[in-house]
Amino acid sequence: MIFDRVFLDFDAENEEARKIKNKLIKLRCYGLNYKKSFQNKLQEKLQKLVINEKISKPAVDKAKDFVQNFKETFGKPPILFFSGFKGCHAYLFFKPVEFQNINLAISWFAKNTKKAYNYSTLIYL
Repeated sequence: MIFDRVFLDFDAENEEARKIKNKLIKLRCYGLNYKKSFQNKLQEKLQKLVINEKISKPAVDKAKDFVQNFKETFGKPPILFFSGFKGCHAYLFFKPVEFQNINLAISWFAKNTKKAYNYSTLIYL
């Protein structure tokens, strides 16, 4: 396989937001209009957590710091996308390469980056 990008996930941990998200997922299994008013109330709760309580701020701050460190080290910054309500996705683009085990390489990079810079919100498998 040939790869030209890596995706890293910076997510905030918030138990209330996780429970709300899981409820929404279960409701949406029956369709976007199933119990629509209840879905809307759950979405409003999530919006309040993000806007008023700023639950995604720690993850966004860590992702922004990662961008700066990555740019200083490799000369090109990753692209950040807000990922719904809990944080950011960082996309690292590079020249296409062929890997035998891309998952091992990405895991090694993410694990060592998380440890070296204390990025508690960096999620990797």
